[in-house]
Amino acid sequence: FLPLLNHVDDRIKVVILTGAGRAFSAGIDLNGDHSQKKNQVRPTEMRDPGGTLALSMFNCSKPIIVAYNGLSVGIGMTSTLAAAIRIAPRNSEFGFPFSRIGLTMESASSFFLPRMVGYSNATYLLATGKRYPAHSPVLHGIFAELLPESKDVLPRALELAQDILSNVSTMAIYLNRQLIWRNPGSAEGAHLIDSPLLYSMFGGRDHLEFKESFFEKRQPEFTDVLAKDAPQTYPWWNELSVETRPSSPKVHKGKL
Repeated sequence: FLPLLNHVDDRIKVVILTGAGRAFSAGIDLNGDHSQKKNQVRPTEMRDPGGTLALSMFNCSKPIIVAYNGLSVGIGMTSTLAAAIRIAPRNSEFGFPFSRIGLTMESASSFFLPRMVGYSNATYLLATGKRYPAHSPVLHGIFAELLPESKDVLPRALELAQDILSNVSTMAIYLNRQLIWRNPGSAEGAHLIDSPLLYSMFGGRDHLEFKESFFEKRQPEFTDVLAKDAPQTYPWWNELSVETRPSSPKVHKGKL
């Protein structure tokens, strides 16, 4: 459904992802025989479904709010690290149990996790493989907000979504997220990327609408859509192919 939200329905501005029942996700289905795929596809051609989901979230032009309604481990955690916002009950438990079940990380979490919690906490979480309450210091950096009870999470997510709908340019949210995640790794490199992007945004409809609404003392109505209104320098990074059969890099390159 994420590709549809991203490319088709411009009426949708925010996505909320939550679970049903007492847990958000219990992780991998142990009843499945995932080893069967070894005889069907070469290892170098495998793409884990969690990674496909995580990359869809990562590249979605609409902000995704994950509202954890309870415990979440394994793929329930890793695939949601790519979302824009995560909120959780402070006493619910979360974990990355890969070492305890003889597996390695998936869902591109080796990219996201250490950047959120730091390398020391990431290796600790993976070495122990244990579950920890959301308020644990080793999980600090994953959740934007911690709430007292599970029942409080979805209402808060809806409140956040409404605030974004009423006050925020979703295209600006997406571009700012990408500036953070797709940073070139130096202050000078960031300056060379964000300067032309900023000056393009000054002339965009959403910024002009903000200025008009500010002086007219009314709520802004942001209408910019990434597919139609992206700045000239977007994207500024080189895109890698994640197709099942590895191929040479795409001709399309970053515009800076």
